[in-house]
Amino acid sequence: MATPQNSKAATAAKAPVETDGEQAHPAVDNDLRAGTTSKQNRIDFNDPTMSGQDAVAQNLAEQRT
Repeated sequence: MATPQNSKAATAAKAPVETDGEQAHPAVDNDLRAGTTSKQNRIDFNDPTMSGQDAVAQNLAEQRT
C-alpha cells in the first residue's frame, strides 16, 4: 500500500503557485527604498571586508570631497 512516506507519486505532485491577485503582505516590505534618498541608496553594504559603520563613514567622507 502506498503511503506519503514511501510513494514517489505523493512527492512528485507540486502545489500550484498562485500568481493572480494581490501579492502584498503586511509582513513583507514591498518597497524597501521608499522614503530614502538616492544618496542613501548609493552606500554599498554588501562589501564583506567593511562593516556597515565603515561603509557609512566612507560614503560621508566621499560626499565631503
